[in-house]
Amino acid sequence: MAFMNSRWFLLFGIVALVLAVGRIVWVEREKDQLNAAYQDAQQTLAQLEAERARLNTELTEARSTIQVQATDLSGFQDELNTLQHRLTQTISELTALQREHASVVTQKQQLEARLSSIKELKLAIRDVKQRLWNERWAAWRAHVEAQKVVDQQRLASGNRGYVVHQGTSTLGLSAGLHVLVHEPEVQ
Repeated sequence: MAFMNSRWFLLFGIVALVLAVGRIVWVEREKDQLNAAYQDAQQTLAQLEAERARLNTELTEARSTIQVQATDLSGFQDELNTLQHRLTQTISELTALQREHASVVTQKQQLEARLSSIKELKLAIRDVKQRLWNERWAAWRAHVEAQKVVDQQRLASGNRGYVVHQGTSTLGLSAGLHVLVHEPEVQ
């Protein structure tokens, strides 16, 4: 039994040795796998760092582009406001011109309608003649009033009240008239 025990002991030792070697191989394999995983993780981390740096660069470029575009956008906004103001002015001017054109067209149609019939033509001629006569009358009246003022001024600066001297009128004379006034003699 001692021999059996030693066999069992030897068998148990061999199994323990095989298990220990198997465990060492398994641990070494796990270590290699961990090393490989660590290397993969390091490579992935390096790639992520490179990607992070690239994205930061792109972000900086995008920010500067956004700032430039914001400046351009504000310039475009100002230009748009100016153009809208000019467009509003142009529209109001166009509207006024359209109203004026419509008015002229209406007046033209009315005038054509009036001048198309002989009766209307006669009335239009009579109106024109009346206006001309009124203008002439007003001009003649203004001339007469102006002449009255001139006559009054001549009378005021005139010849001591003589309107007629030696049988001729003193109004409207171009040469000055000398009137001799006899002073009463003192006695």
